[in-house]
Amino acid sequence: MVRRALITLLGVASLAGCASQTSSLSQSDARTTSVQGAAQAFVDAVYLNCIPSVLQRKGIGELPNTESTVFNKVPKGEDTLFFRNAGSEEVYAIAGGTVALESRSLDECNVASYGIPVAGVFEVVEASITQPSYGFSEPIEGGRGFDGVVRRIFQKDQDGRRISVVLSGNEPGAPGTRSRFSTVLAFVSANEIENAPEANKGKEKQDD
Repeated sequence: MVRRALITLLGVASLAGCASQTSSLSQSDARTTSVQGAAQAFVDAVYLNCIPSVLQRKGIGELPNTESTVFNKVPKGEDTLFFRNAGSEEVYAIAGGTVALESRSLDECNVASYGIPVAGVFEVVEASITQPSYGFSEPIEGGRGFDGVVRRIFQKDQDGRRISVVLSGNEPGAPGTRSRFSTVLAFVSANEIENAPEANKGKEKQDD
């Protein structure tokens, strides 16, 4: 699939650079594999889980792509490195906890990770969701913010709702940040479109 091919093409060189130069070759290879696995897990969580959950208004556990061997559901009251679990419908730890998925509602789903290449992951997600079969727009906003964070925003209108995917991340040592590791976030949300025909069907019936 597109995302897996791009992970291979875009990620190998940059992922290898994430390994410590002081490590042995075997340790470097293990680190590279681990980072590449986390990057793939992040892309899959956005592309195969969060976006379908919001588009279909289904819980993460209802989707066919949620594998129990990969997705570890976090019990209520327990937090992940990225998300507090108190106000969420579902929270999952993925790839050994280096990736976390939070379903706050059927209209809001978030994914977070650290230590993975921001630019490469952004390109893979963009190439995946802007395919004709998925139909999201090209990025409508981007650039590096004053805080060193890079953002990309994609949108799609469906059934009277506007689905937004916001990617946000910073590389290690980016201006305005103190993190020794990269941080990558994806926010998927849906909002009703005012005056959309689909959104007005219910109102029209009430008026009749």
